[in-house]
Amino acid sequence: MKLFAALLLVVSLSACATSAIMTQGSAKPYNITSVSVDVSQLTSKQLISLPPAKQINADLTSSLQRELAAGSDKNGRSAIFVLQVNAFTLGDSGRETLNQYSVSTIGGTAEIRDAKSGEVLVPGGNVFSATPRSIADAAVLTGAILTLNPNGYKTRQQDYQDTINNFAVTIRQRLF
Repeated sequence: MKLFAALLLVVSLSACATSAIMTQGSAKPYNITSVSVDVSQLTSKQLISLPPAKQINADLTSSLQRELAAGSDKNGRSAIFVLQVNAFTLGDSGRETLNQYSVSTIGGTAEIRDAKSGEVLVPGGNVFSATPRSIADAAVLTGAILTLNPNGYKTRQQDYQDTINNFAVTIRQRLF
């Protein structure tokens, strides 16, 4: 029963992408030309298991720029994607079973602003993404085969990079 409850939690978390505030397709008329990421709300407790805040900011900015540029309307109104990260956790690499620590997450608030005036074009909304950590999680959630270390779990660096990239892809899919 405990395994079923944990599985249900993982599946429900993985389905979470963004809140209804930033609705599907809400960025379609815009050309996202810039990304602004602020990680200053991450707590020192969260940062213990993560790379330095400066690296998180650079990695999120780079991944979001790549993904949002791919979804943008090149003829649309120039806009900036603004993200305030308030949660970032990596799954527990030592777990052998599905549990609440077997997914890595990023959460925060985001909005889209006009690139010139700063006018809010798409009001702020909560954004969230969960990335499976283990073979069992990935198989259950996606059926995908991931590059993993021999004990069945991604390395900390793989998990970090996958979590960043999955977050950016999730945002692009939701906004465009």
